[in-house]
Amino acid sequence: MFQTWRIKRLRWSLYELDRSHDRVDYIPTAHRAGNMGYLRMFAHDLLPLYVEEVILMDTDTIILEDIAVMHGYFKKMDEQGAFFGSSPDMYRRELMPIRLKLPNINSGMNVGVIMLNLKRMRQENWDDLWREETLRLLHEFGPPTASEQDTFASLEYSHPKWNYLLPCEYNYQLGEVGSSILANDASLQLAHFQIPHWTDEEKWTSKKPIARHFTKIYQCIQMIDWVEINGEDTDRNMAPARTLLYMRDGKK
Repeated sequence: MFQTWRIKRLRWSLYELDRSHDRVDYIPTAHRAGNMGYLRMFAHDLLPLYVEEVILMDTDTIILEDIAVMHGYFKKMDEQGAFFGSSPDMYRRELMPIRLKLPNINSGMNVGVIMLNLKRMRQENWDDLWREETLRLLHEFGPPTASEQDTFASLEYSHPKWNYLLPCEYNYQLGEVGSSILANDASLQLAHFQIPHWTDEEKWTSKKPIARHFTKIYQCIQMIDWVEINGEDTDRNMAPARTLLYMRDGKK
């Protein structure tokens, strides 16, 4: 996709995550996505040492503002001494074992969008911290229902400063609770949300009004012709494959 879009000032690399799966395949999980999400826990090992900060996002999100604005929160994370930064979870999880055991825990976070301070993780033995906490949760509660998100939430519960709380607009979850929050809070405006996140299983076919609103924006992004944005492409062989729709349909 990046080869055909040729986005200016964008440097990109690909990483073969399947080769690292054996580092987490021993962790059972009840999450429908399996345990691949635990790869977030050692992004500091997967990425080169010169990468000291990273923003990880699920593929069912879109960015509606300059990502550099969000990147500015890394300074605040560093001042707080946080390993990660995330927005609140917008799902009701009262029946989760961890919620029953720790009734005073807040809603936790949703790691569909998460900022990681890789430099701090490398300096402060992050590997031992997350592995010990994950194994403890497995022993006490069994397979986690929210995969690595349960580990992040539990670490935040024990060490609140380890998580920098991002505004909800940087991971606004387009599920039942997110929709009801918007409906009940007149101060919230759709224009405020910078990273909508399709957390429902229906994804872009969801009938919820708020999800449909952002799905229309997503569909517009799918149809963008980057030739018009970046100027005429000198490589005529690559010119046709310029939109997400074109690539999704398997055209070459």
